[in-house]
Amino acid sequence: MNKTWILATMALTLAASCSRDKGIDNQSDNNKIDDTTIEEIVLGAGQSVSVSPKSRGIGAVGDLAATNSWNGETVYVYGINTKATGDAQFAINGQAATAPADNAKGALTWNQVMVDDVPTDPHYYYNSNDIYDFYGVHVDDAVPVPTQVPQPTLDDMMKIEAETDLTNGFAVDVVLDGSQDLMVAKADKAQDIKDASNPDVTEDDVNKLYSAWSARRKVTPNLKFDHLLTRLRFQVICGNETAPTGGKDIYIDSIKIDKAVYKGSLQIIPSTKDPLVEQGLTPVTADSIEFCVKQNPTDGDDKNLVKLKPVAVKSVDNENPDVIGEDLLMIPAVYYDVTIYASQTLNGKKEFNVVKKRIQAGQVTPSAGGEAKTEFAKNEIYYINIVVRSIEEITVNASLNPWVEGGNAVIDDEDI
Repeated sequence: MNKTWILATMALTLAASCSRDKGIDNQSDNNKIDDTTIEEIVLGAGQSVSVSPKSRGIGAVGDLAATNSWNGETVYVYGINTKATGDAQFAINGQAATAPADNAKGALTWNQVMVDDVPTDPHYYYNSNDIYDFYGVHVDDAVPVPTQVPQPTLDDMMKIEAETDLTNGFAVDVVLDGSQDLMVAKADKAQDIKDASNPDVTEDDVNKLYSAWSARRKVTPNLKFDHLLTRLRFQVICGNETAPTGGKDIYIDSIKIDKAVYKGSLQIIPSTKDPLVEQGLTPVTADSIEFCVKQNPTDGDDKNLVKLKPVAVKSVDNENPDVIGEDLLMIPAVYYDVTIYASQTLNGKKEFNVVKKRIQAGQVTPSAGGEAKTEFAKNEIYYINIVVRSIEEITVNASLNPWVEGGNAVIDDEDI
């Protein structure tokens, strides 16, 4: 049975701080907030909620709510000063940060930057009465880096270029191969006011977020990362009573998606003028390629996925199937054309079987309480269940029946 589950959304928090600021009101009681202190903008913990092509990526980030976790991935953060103009708007400009290693929520660590050829820890502060908006993105290696001299890095590609008109927002081109997870995030001001639980800050103060004023009143900008792609998990069982062994194992050699859309424009910062473009992915449907299921590397610390090695089918239990490789991450579509390559060795000869199947979103069995689908949706994981059976050798038996006396017939030449 195919199942659909909501993929857990990642969450991070920007713990906003302050610089010298006397332009917005203070408390007047004995707990008066000191508006003369200088504090740093810090990335902190957030509330978790249930959430030519590159050759390799690190695969899907996180899982279902019960096992949802970051694994030290890189994200890029943008802090936009809404009261500034020109390049001064880019207060935090695509700064790379590392997510927690084993939790769905936790502190981000700013990646070091080079200052005068020296690795340096970056620090950011609010300026005066300025108001900031915060955005985040995870792209893996999906943003192409051009080959030129000097060659830019991915960090370079994620920065907003000087003199960029932010009324058009900010977007990057992406090229996918099924192994990269794409996520975008922005802070929800109304929700962050509620989470602050501070009577000095109400919904009427939404236009003061995010600032030194709001930071002093414990309003923390919380970046919640949403997955933009559909996640397909391929799992298999043997349809025989027992799975064959002893050199007769059935193998899944590879699984492919034919004609997969693989390019698009990823909007990180929304536009503010027509045409309005919200955060998200706009695919380029004119081109398509083949996506292949990959696996984690078996050695070393490299997280990049590698070519799938044939997987022996061991399970005959529908509730505990064998998972094939790592999940494919696809641009949402109405259907996917899947090709499965299986093999089995009999009598010293390897036999192959190729199965082609179009998986329609409308044929997916929804999870409990779920709704029927017309399209495979972003931020959702789908289980593609495969049943294979042993190749049965064709045997033809021959049996020799005895002759049976049928009687006598007489031919007399007088009768001729």
